[in-house]
Amino acid sequence: GLQGGRGYHKVCVSKVFSQSYAVIKKLGWGHFSTVWMVKNMQHDQKHSAVPSTPKSTGAVGSNPIQYLALQVQNSAEHYTKAAIELLNCI
Repeated sequence: GLQGGRGYHKVCVSKVFSQSYAVIKKLGWGHFSTVWMVKNMQHDQKHSAVPSTPKSTGAVGSNPIQYLALQVQNSAEHYTKAAIELLNCI
């Protein structure tokens, strides 16, 4: 958890966010956030009827696992403002 309402939200491998994103590994960290590789479990459920291949090439009938990057923002107010500004640039 957060100490004193500031800092990073506790993240560990296998933690699931929003019942959809399972944490696989930490990709990196910076001054105001950490970045984690997550697996989109909702994508897997939608494509579970399609046979999967060990190494997907994107071919028809393949079921590529969808991996995403999840950024966990430091909760200090000035870092939150910086993150909002970044999102407004995208």
